[in-house]
Amino acid sequence: MSNFKSYGDVAKKAWEKHLECHPMDKSYACTLSMHAIARYAVENQDQAILDRVKSELKPFIEDKIANVGGAYGPTVYRVGGNASAYLLYKGVMPEAREILCRHVELLMTEQSRDLQGIFDMRHGGASHSRGFIWIDTVFGVCPFLVYMGRVTGDKRYYDEAVKQMMGHHTRLRDPELRIYHQAVNVRDSLRGWSAIWSRGQGWGIHGLIDMIMDMPKDHPGYQTIVEAFLDTMAGSLSWQDEKGMFHQVVNQLLSYPETSGTGMIMYGLGRSIECGVISAKNGVEPFLRGIKGLLEYIEDDGSVNNCCPGCLAPGNGTEADYSNRWWNRNDEHSFGPYIMAFAAAEALHRKGISPSLPEILA
Repeated sequence: MSNFKSYGDVAKKAWEKHLECHPMDKSYACTLSMHAIARYAVENQDQAILDRVKSELKPFIEDKIANVGGAYGPTVYRVGGNASAYLLYKGVMPEAREILCRHVELLMTEQSRDLQGIFDMRHGGASHSRGFIWIDTVFGVCPFLVYMGRVTGDKRYYDEAVKQMMGHHTRLRDPELRIYHQAVNVRDSLRGWSAIWSRGQGWGIHGLIDMIMDMPKDHPGYQTIVEAFLDTMAGSLSWQDEKGMFHQVVNQLLSYPETSGTGMIMYGLGRSIECGVISAKNGVEPFLRGIKGLLEYIEDDGSVNNCCPGCLAPGNGTEADYSNRWWNRNDEHSFGPYIMAFAAAEALHRKGISPSLPEILA
């Protein structure tokens, strides 16, 4: 069993291990970790961590990063994405304002869209079909747009965030299972939905809960986002296993337990309890079960197991193809979801909503 003394210890150890294993300008997965630990540092007034995050983000906001791996590398990720925008919104990094204002407009004006105005990936090359969209987008752009709306007061950014989130929700939601397929129309040879992937489900929940936490409650789209979140979380929790985990193929419990999707789903559940969208009575038990499940896959030095590597409709996009996409140890995608989930657990404990880590392990 874990030797960690607090939820915050887990979040910090995952952050340290990510710094040790991967440079922060490698891909969007690194901006996820920076965003997660930035929120933790602001909430817990941890100046040392905040200074380290700002140091890592400095070349991004100084326009020294030409590109970052991921679909939004040219517009959002290269300036630090959600991490930079969150710290600007919180008043911690005012020097980022000019470059972020420029890049949010690049996103608004230059990103490829389908006929309904939903961001698509048609710039990805001949192998991608027209109209290809994926759930990963909502993590990449929706919180960023919300934070920039907060910074500038420009209502267009909130409107765009709602439009993109609900456009993806509508296109990718399985109406029977009430959870998200990862993508639609990935390639000309692969029309229709791909299977339902753990981290894809996590991306959707991450986008929804960050919007709920940070966009103005009086925005006309706010309640629509809350309703989409509640529907998706209910669908997700129906597939949580007895040990608290979600599996690589969410609706196939014979596939392996997968940590990045579980971490983000638990983040969404924990934060929704914190802000009152889901009651503690209904949410704390599955949340703590998921936290205990995740502890089985992180080592004392912060190393993380059972994280699927980069994955976009492998093979023919079938459940079997996703199941055979085996996990890595210390994959670049593995750390951010742990930081997110355990930062949410720390917040709930500090507010007296849930017990301490030693108490749940006793």
